[in-house]
Amino acid sequence: GGERVVALDGHRRVAGPGQVQVAVHDTVPGRGATSGLVVRSLTEGDVLYRREPGTPLIPASNAKLLTAAAALDVLGTDHRFATTVHAGAAPRDGVVHGDLYLAGTGDPTMTVERYDALAA
Repeated sequence: GGERVVALDGHRRVAGPGQVQVAVHDTVPGRGATSGLVVRSLTEGDVLYRREPGTPLIPASNAKLLTAAAALDVLGTDHRFATTVHAGAAPRDGVVHGDLYLAGTGDPTMTVERYDALAA
């Protein structure tokens, strides 16, 4: 047969089962998480790659729904997370000479960019 092409992420294409394992390893996170995965040929239906295909797992989106419902129940709809900036020394002439500390309370929307803005 000819060379089969598998699209894994809409951008990257790999040819044949030999390259699928490398592409999956580079595309699907595996450190610190358990995941099950089966990659099948769209044209032939045969399995090109498998990792823990029989392991029962809770889909991440279902776990997120339960976590969100619990957070809403405990925190309420009006809860706002606070992230504050503290200085190791009082500012002199509007400038802090020393360390700055960011104190977070678990805001799931904080990003590196938002931390940079707080520190600026």
